[in-house]
Parts: sequence; C-alpha cells; structure tokens
Amino acid sequence: MLPDFDIKDNLIYGCGYGWLITVVISERAIRMLNPFAKSHLDLPPISTFSDVVRYHPNWHGDEYVLMELSDGWIYTIDAISFHKYEIWKIVISSPPDNDDFMAVAIYEECSKLAVCKLNDRRWTHIPIEKISPFFQDIIFFQDKIYAVDFNLYEFDKKVIMDELGKNPPPQFVPLLSSIGGICEVPPPAKLVMYYNYSMNKYVIGCVEGNLLMIVKHDSWVMKMLHVCNKFDVFKLNKNSKEWSRMYSLEDYAVMIGYNFSVQMFPHNSPY
Repeated sequence: MLPDFDIKDNLIYGCGYGWLITVVISERAIRMLNPFAKSHLDLPPISTFSDVVRYHPNWHGDEYVLMELSDGWIYTIDAISFHKYEIWKIVISSPPDNDDFMAVAIYEECSKLAVCKLNDRRWTHIPIEKISPFFQDIIFFQDKIYAVDFNLYEFDKKVIMDELGKNPPPQFVPLLSSIGGICEVPPPAKLVMYYNYSMNKYVIGCVEGNLLMIVKHDSWVMKMLHVCNKFDVFKLNKNSKEWSRMYSLEDYAVMIGYNFSVQMFPHNSPY
C-alpha cells in the first residue's frame, strides 16, 4: 500500500536502492519515489531531452515540437503520447544522497542515451560515433555504464561525471571515444548469424565481476500473441572483450525485467 503517493497517473521506468523512477503522464515530471521512506524528488523534466525543440503547454494536441536526432526531421506530438513513449528505461548509480549520484535514460524510441546528476535542470545527451538502432538495456556496474543494442558499449562513469561537473555544464558531452571514455564490444558470433528485432537483451553485473547478457528470443503467433521461444546466456571476458556461451548458471539464479535484472544465490533469498 502506498498511502502517501498517488501513482495512478505514473508509469514506472526504473527502480533501484528502494526508489521507483516514474513519469507522471499528466505532467512532464520524471519523479523518484521511495515508498518506504515516504519521500520523493524530481529529476529534470521530460521536456529537456535533446530531441525536444519546443514545449508549448497551452497548445492542446501539439504541445511538443520534436526533431529526429538522426536525420533532423521536425514533427509535433501531443503531451500524453510523448510522456508515455519517449522513455524506455532509467537507471540510477546509487541512492540520491550520494555525491556521485547519476541517472541515465534510454529515450527517443530506444535509440539515444542521456544522463543527469542530482539538481541538474536538464538531461545531457550522450552522442556516440555510430547511431544505435535500438538500445535495449543499460546498467551501472563497477564504476562503468554498460548499454546494449547490437553491440555492448562501456562508458567510463568518471569521465561523464567530470564533464557534467564543469561550470557551466556542456549542452552536449563530447564524443567520449575521443577522450577514452567508451569501449565497444561486438556481439557474440552466434547472434550475428541471425540477428533480428525479436531478440530482447538484458545485461547483468555478476558478483564475481563478470557481465552476463541474457538474450530472449520471441516470436509472433497468430499475429497478436507474443511468445518466448528460448533464452541464450553469454558471459563477457573483459580481457579479450569476447563473449562465451553458457549452458549452466551453476549455483546462481537470475531474475530479468524491464526495470532491473539481478543475479543471486537462491538459498539467500527469503522467497
């Protein structure tokens, strides 16, 4: 029960450290809620993403003027639709009372990344050399940020934090590859052979320091029913930057989800 929060108008796009990250559909607020501590705080509003050219709250039906960052196409959209579909996922690096708190969002139909610190007024776009077609997951792990589409991208959290800490902060973070802040890992060879958009990928940081990528293979049945066919599990060798396929999780279990995925020992769980 959440007696102090009205979340009927909220969509949840992330969670972590006891906080829910939500978008208030009737507003433009991106809000963090902690139902246990009965507290909340706001991240920069959704109107500050870099694809927003103008926001007119009094223009009913065409409140947002947007620009496709890939080709410069300009179009308009109503506020409710934009608030529902602009964001895919938001992850946070720590509780918000930490000095190095950072949030990263996948936005604009899953093709762009943006970052903010606490008390920032706007989201800062993270450009990369290749425009990604479809980011599916993002995590903080061991002072790095990992985002996956077809490839896996490793960002240096400290580099991004230093850029955001400049006064005034840049409107756009420079290309991180030019200052050593990004590493690109190609996909497993098995996936290259039959890559398609029916694969959903989840990245998990493991307790022993490795990364797992779980690939969920979906298919459409009778045009409307979306079903899962199977899962593939891969482990990243950080030294060689190569993936190896796993056929057993050994003593571990994994839980995957759109907001958060985790690896754990089943016997440590109270459930």
